[in-house]
Parts: sequence; C-alpha cells; structure tokens
Amino acid sequence: MTNVTIEQIPCRWRGAEISTGNYSCSSDKLIVGPFGVRLSDCARCYCRNHDMLPPEQKKASLITPTRSLPCNHKGREIGRVSCPSCRGHVEVKAFSCTKHKQCTDMRVVDGHACCYICNDYDANLLSLVAPVGCREKPHSWQGRNPIKPWDYQVTVAIPHLESITSLKLAIELIRRQSRSVYILIIDTGSSKEIRDELEKLRTHDLEIHYILGHGYWHGSAPVATAMDFAFSMCRTALLIAMHSDVFLRRRDAVEWLVNQCSINNPVIGWEQSPRGNTNEWQGCVSHTFTVFHMPTMRKIGATWGFERYYEGREIPSAPTVGMPDTEQPINECLRKAGIKPILLGTEPNYERHITEWFDHPRSMLTLKMYGGEEGLLSKAKDYVALAEKEAQDRIQEWSTQGTG
Repeated sequence: MTNVTIEQIPCRWRGAEISTGNYSCSSDKLIVGPFGVRLSDCARCYCRNHDMLPPEQKKASLITPTRSLPCNHKGREIGRVSCPSCRGHVEVKAFSCTKHKQCTDMRVVDGHACCYICNDYDANLLSLVAPVGCREKPHSWQGRNPIKPWDYQVTVAIPHLESITSLKLAIELIRRQSRSVYILIIDTGSSKEIRDELEKLRTHDLEIHYILGHGYWHGSAPVATAMDFAFSMCRTALLIAMHSDVFLRRRDAVEWLVNQCSINNPVIGWEQSPRGNTNEWQGCVSHTFTVFHMPTMRKIGATWGFERYYEGREIPSAPTVGMPDTEQPINECLRKAGIKPILLGTEPNYERHITEWFDHPRSMLTLKMYGGEEGLLSKAKDYVALAEKEAQDRIQEWSTQGTG
C-alpha cells in the first residue's frame, strides 16, 4: 500500500511541484535546494506557516506571545547550516548573536543557540511596525505578518488611559471569543510606565497607538480623537468600539453582536447613559460595546471630532466638560445621514452594569480623573475590584474549556 500524506491545512509557503513529489518553498527561514522539499517533510516542518493559522481557523484562546519575531540580540545572516532532521538538501539560516555568537531562528542545530527555545530571547516588538520595522520585507508598508489586518472581518478598538489592569483582562476575554478579531489599543496620554507596559502587549494581531495631545477644548476630546483614529485605521468591514473596562461574559458575545450588523443595520449597541439637564443623550448609541458597519460609516463621512460638531451647530468652541459628550458628534453624523442606531439596552452612571453579554463597572476613570460626589470613588473601587476578580475567574474557566 502506498503511503499518502494528507494535510489538514496546506502550508502557505509551499509552491509548485518542481519534481516528482517535491515542492518549492518560499519560507524566509529556510534555504531549499533545487529539487525542492518532499510533501511528507513539508507536513511536519517546524517552519510550517511560521506558527500562524488563517483567521478563519485560528482560535483566540490559542494566541500566545510568539517567537516568530526577530530577537533583539540577533544580527545579520552569517551563513547556512544543514537542517539535522529534514531529508534532502535543506539548509537553515544562521545569524550572529550578541549573546551567544551565533544562532538560528527556530531549529536546534549543534553549535548554535536557537531563538525558539533560548532563555535570552528578547522579541523586537517594533519589528511589527510598518514600514520601518519591516524594511527587509517586500512591500514593507504591508507589514511583517503574513496574516494582514485586512484579512480579518472584525476590528475591536479600545481607547485607553491609565487602566492597564482592566485592559489586560478585557483583552484576555476578547482573545477567548469564538470569533477572532484584530485589536487596536489607542492610548490617550498614560504615563511612561503604563506606556511601557502597553508595548509588551503588542503582537501580530494587536496594535498599540498613542495620542499625546498637549490640550483639548473638551474633557472627552481625547476619547473622541482616539475613536476618529480608530475609524481611520480600521481595515475591516466591521468595527467594535469598547471601553477598556468592559469584560465580556459569554464566549460568543462578539459573534452575537457582529451577526446583527449589516448595510441595513449599520450601527448596533447600547444607549448612551443619561446626562442631567438635557435629553440629547436619548436615542444616542454609546461606545461601550457597539458595532459599526465601516463601509457605511466611510460613505457618510462619520467622525467623532468636536470641532466639526461645534461648527455644524454654529457653537463657538470653548473649554467645556460634560455635554456634549464623546458620543454626540458621531450620533449627529448618523442623524444627518438618516441612520437610526439599533439600541440593545440602556446604561446607568456610577454603577456596575451587568448584562448577559458583558460586565461594565462604570465611571471609575471619570471619577479618578475629574472627581465626583464624595463616596462614589470608594464605591467604584469596590465594584471594579469585584468585576476584575470575576473576569479573572472567567478567563481561567474559558482557558480550561479549550477553543471557543
């Protein structure tokens, strides 16, 4: 009986059959001889797909920091060594190393350190940043990762300020969703210590961006600016706007929300929380857990900026806080375009808001930054701590359940 090799997922680097049973390989981690690689070797190769699966088959619960990025200690290519386990003529690139003199990327070869298992591995996270970090790649502006931001269907955008603990928990819950997403974190002025922690989160499917303004007309303008940036950077058909302290409670929360969004229903989310002495918040969608159909948003020229809002209403710009709030500019654009958001519920202020789909311990950041009634901050600290503890428990539970 003839042995037949069956691949569940073809390797993206394998090319045409160049001799009987042998194929070309375009992996930049291998040097393949003129006769190619046998399919049986390709199926078990350590460089297969560079450890990355297509978005439709990748499960968020499996995403971990990868060693496929260049190490900060690794230098230029200095030669090639034979692969000790591959049949045929297959060579592995060898590099200079400031720690171990010479190394290989991912394969253990005698006399060489190996980045894949090395205790001194230090990922060069800025090598993900296009175009400068990817200068050695063709079309460097498209980035290093073979799976591009536009290969996903959904982007999650999270404005952030000095709430790194909550943000990390929120990301972990997003990563364990049944639908894989691309993540944009837009920091609006955190301390250097927090920004250093944020950089450690950067990976193939999570970008970190910074808005470091020196002043704003409105107290909510940093978040509005972050959402304008997110709209501009979104390279997928759908965008979910989320607070950094929204903790998903079901593994199908993203799937459930985006499945309702279409060109006919382009904006879906929760209603903006009440504001005193005005009813302008009523009917306005928030950015707590809201999905936008981005082709429609681009078509109508939707923006979050306060300057456009003020000028459109012929209101002189002046330092303000409160109403209008972050949501008013975008909702004004929706209203003018005749788009009525689908509202899935209402939200309170200064309370822990728990729905079937998410847990949102509201108003903590607002109270820390701008103050409030006596006792509210103490109350908020208590329910934030409880929400974070339950989020940690949920992450642990979902992790033991395997993929979503």
